[in-house]
Amino acid sequence: MHAFYSKKQENSTRDTKMDNNKRKVRHNVYLTDTGEELIVTEVSESSDRINSHGKNFSDSEYLGIVSKWKSVVYWQ
Repeated sequence: MHAFYSKKQENSTRDTKMDNNKRKVRHNVYLTDTGEELIVTEVSESSDRINSHGKNFSDSEYLGIVSKWKSVVYWQ
């Protein structure tokens, strides 16, 4: 999976209206093959997304390949 981070994307979920029983996702934590933890706002199976993520979020940063999901972080 190809991992991306964008502060703009992260902040876009802050004010999203949710049902009373749901929580707003801030970002996810994924692991690389070497066990490094990365804060991620989006993952994609497609390598095509590497070139297109920045079209939606001007501050897009490609983080590389991640191998395992670890946890989710919610807005307080």
